[in-house]
Amino acid sequence: MAKIFNFIREVSDTTKSMRNLTLLCILSFLPLGCGFNPTNLHELPRNFKRIYYEGTNIHDSLHGAMVKRLKLQGVVLLPQPEKNAPSLKLTYSYFPNLGEHITSTQARIYILSYAATVAIIDINDKIILGPETVNVSRNVTLQPNEVFEVTSQISVVKGELQRELIDKIFNILASQKTELLLRHWYHES
Repeated sequence: MAKIFNFIREVSDTTKSMRNLTLLCILSFLPLGCGFNPTNLHELPRNFKRIYYEGTNIHDSLHGAMVKRLKLQGVVLLPQPEKNAPSLKLTYSYFPNLGEHITSTQARIYILSYAATVAIIDINDKIILGPETVNVSRNVTLQPNEVFEVTSQISVVKGELQRELIDKIFNILASQKTELLLRHWYHES
C-alpha cells in the first residue's frame, strides 16, 4: 500500500512539474507574440564600429540613452574626431505644446514631440550621410487637477518618445543606404 501512495505522489509531482514547465514556456513566449522585442538591436554597418558621437546636450536623458544604445551595439565612442572614423552628429529638440484646452473645468490635451536631425560626417565636415530628420509625438490628456510639470504620466510618455526616436535613428544608421555610403567613403579616404 505504501508503494502505491509513493507512486501516486511521484506521478502527482511529475504532473505538477510538467504543468509548471508548460506554463513557464507559454508565459515566456507571450511578450514575443505581441511584438515585444527584448533587445530591439539593429545591425550597424561594419564601418560604424568606431565613431565620434556629438549630441545636442550631454546632460540630457536622450543623450545618455543614445550613448548607452551605441555601446550596447558594440560601438567604440572616440573622445575626439579621427581621420578614419566617421562622426555621428545628432541634434534634437523636445516640444511640449498645449494642444486643445476645452474649458477650465475639462481636460487639457498636450502634444509632446521630439524632432531629431541625424548626420554622419568625416573629420573635415564632409557629409557622408544626411542630414535626415525624424520626428515622434504623442498626445497626453491631463485632468484639470493634474499639473503638467509634476505628473508622472509626462515623464513616462517622454521616455517612450525617446526610445521610439532612438529606434528611428538606428533604423537610419542600420540601413543599406548608410552601409553603402560608409563603404564608399572608406574607399575614397
